[in-house]
Formats: sequence, C-alpha cells, structure tokens
Amino acid sequence: MKEVNIEENIENRIIDLIIKGSEDRLIAFKPKEDTGSVDLVIKKRGDYTSKELSFQINIFIGHSKTESIVKNILQNNFIPSKDFYLMFICFDEVKQDVSNIWIISSFMFSEIAELQKSEDNKIILRFETTIVQEKKDKYARFLIDKKNLGNFLLEIIKTKEFKNL
Repeated sequence: MKEVNIEENIENRIIDLIIKGSEDRLIAFKPKEDTGSVDLVIKKRGDYTSKELSFQINIFIGHSKTESIVKNILQNNFIPSKDFYLMFICFDEVKQDVSNIWIISSFMFSEIAELQKSEDNKIILRFETTIVQEKKDKYARFLIDKKNLGNFLLEIIKTKEFKNL
C-alpha cells in the first residue's frame, strides 16, 4: 500500500485553491525537477508570454490553538529573486484544512526576517509569527484569506506584467 504524504496532499490543496480562486485563469504545477527551493510554479492560463511565479512552500501541521509557528531557512540556501516568493501554510490537523496562508516576496523576506546563528554557526533567516489573528506582528500584513488566494496571485502576475511593458 502506498504511503500518504500529508505535505504533498496539502500542496495539492493549495493548487486547488489557486485554480478555483482564480476561476481557472491560473495554472499551478510542481516543477518537473527537484530544485531544492521551488515547490510550486504559477502562470496565467493560455498566456505563454506572461511571467511565472515560483514559490517555496513551508508547511506547519498542528492544531488551530497553537499560538506561534517558526520556520528557519538557511541564508546560504536562500537567493532572493523578483519572481520568487515564500508561502507559509498552517494546516489545522483537527479540521483537516488550511487555516492560514502567508505570502512574502523573497526580497521582502530577506529584509524583515530575523537573522540568527544556528548551532553549527550558520546564518538562518527566521520566520516567526502567531496564528492568533488578534495579535499583530510584522508578518500580519502578508496573511492571505485562502478564498482570495487565486485572485491575489493573479493580481501579482498582472502587476508584474504591467511593470515589464
């Protein structure tokens, strides 16, 4: 029997949210080759000249009552790019649903992430936020309603296309 990979199932749910939320105007797919940092690519459907957006997906699996979530990213493995974004997803294990999504451009993340040293003296970029929405922190402005995810990404693509004219 094939083992179910919960993170892959969550990524597939995100793809469904993007496609459904954009009313099929976007396509979302996983890269053919393992790049190490790109987990998802998004393009405008039928427009082969449009920019594609690349995402690194970071998934937190837990209960909705969990107050804070933390993700450390090695600075050496992180190369900001204008079309590269980080997506942080909180998956509620009890409700079996995506509860929170943060989307941050890689340039913005490199500016606001807290720098720390790991135990082996490597520099890490730290994402730390709360899922309790009443508590505001520096990442609160990047929180996206999952129902608006597709349209939000469509607007990013439209804005990037306009800037490139």
